[in-house]
Amino acid sequence: MNKTRIPFWLIFLAILLVIKFPPLLIFFIFAFIAFQIFKDIARDSKSKFPDLSDLLNDELKDLFSQKKKKGKVITVNEKNSSQKFSFSSPNMPPVSIGKTIGGVFALLFVVALVIDGFVNVPASHVAVIFDKSRGVLDDPLPEGLHLKIPFWQEATLFKTTKQKFSMIGDSKGFADADAVRGRSKDAQDVIMDVTVTYQINGIDAPDLRRQFLNEAGYNTTIVQPAARSFVYEAIGQFNALDIVSEKRKEFNDYVQSNLEKKYKENNIQLRDILVRNITFSPEFAKEIEQKQIAEQRIQTAENQKQEAVKIGERVIIEAKAEAESITLKGNALRENPEVIQLQFVEKMAPQINWGILPDGALPLIDLKTMQQQ
Repeated sequence: MNKTRIPFWLIFLAILLVIKFPPLLIFFIFAFIAFQIFKDIARDSKSKFPDLSDLLNDELKDLFSQKKKKGKVITVNEKNSSQKFSFSSPNMPPVSIGKTIGGVFALLFVVALVIDGFVNVPASHVAVIFDKSRGVLDDPLPEGLHLKIPFWQEATLFKTTKQKFSMIGDSKGFADADAVRGRSKDAQDVIMDVTVTYQINGIDAPDLRRQFLNEAGYNTTIVQPAARSFVYEAIGQFNALDIVSEKRKEFNDYVQSNLEKKYKENNIQLRDILVRNITFSPEFAKEIEQKQIAEQRIQTAENQKQEAVKIGERVIIEAKAEAESITLKGNALRENPEVIQLQFVEKMAPQINWGILPDGALPLIDLKTMQQQ
């Protein structure tokens, strides 16, 4: 019995496909099992069901043997008739299972060549090509559809828009990592949330490919560890209260300047760093609250003191103004003593009308009016 063998070139193509696409190994295993099952079924069916011509010839032989027993002589015509009814299986070309499977594998290989020969670069991305002979190519591919050598060149995508990395509270579900925890200069526990915004230049993508292989590489190697390290270091450079008060900007500038320098060394651009939600231990937070209350009372007393000073200054100013007014009045009265007499009379009889008469004139007084008053 001839055994069906799979061609060597087909096995070689299958190995190449498995190296490029490992999940195809499962498909090839199932295909081989199906091939073996189909071959066994075909062999069993051939052994169980004999050829049709053999069955017909056997039937004709039985028929002529029965006629012989009855004493009938077989003539030449009968012999010819027996030959006339002799059937043979049709001369059909044999179907090669190996060729069929080979055609399927060849088709899969062509499809894989076509798929792997194109690179689709989405918006806000660049693609860096790695050639097995030349290494990483210096010119990244822009947005759009591009060609490459199948199975010989590999494309790695890099995002060129702004990205962010957050260290917030509990990292489960909504943040990239836990909040930064450190000890301040005055030995207080400080916990703060930090968000770093960064970006890469498409021109620098080949260098990033050589250093970190892909985006996950520089995220886990530079972006995240450097941000956490410099924030932790900055916490130790300041007192706890200074971080949330007058030295808050100085704290942010310290982190940003150091982190920007570190990122620049690795072809990464720092866009912004946001420090927020700074918390302390419960004991220290209570001390801060009490201190703030005391400072508020001191501020209130200082405000009251300043208010009293202002009131005293106003009284002094008013007194000086009044004294100056009295001085001016005294000088005026000394120069005009008649004014005193006029004011005296006005005080005594405010309803009496007075006038100034020329020298030598006698004043006329309405006695009736004076009596009525």
